[in-house]
Amino acid sequence: MVWGLGFFLDAGLRSFFAYTINPDIVPALTTAMYLGTNIALIIISNIFYISSGIFNPHSALFATESG
Repeated sequence: MVWGLGFFLDAGLRSFFAYTINPDIVPALTTAMYLGTNIALIIISNIFYISSGIFNPHSALFATESG
């Protein structure tokens, strides 16, 4: 959900910039936006994963069945 929203906002900004700024700048800007969007989404995802305990081997997510 977060990645979909992130790329949806990215697409909206790309369209806006394509119509409003100098066409010679658009290729460099879209490359920077691609990198920035992906880095931001990776960081947000990892913050969520860490806070949920997915990287903690003692988390309840990895509890084994006893019995």
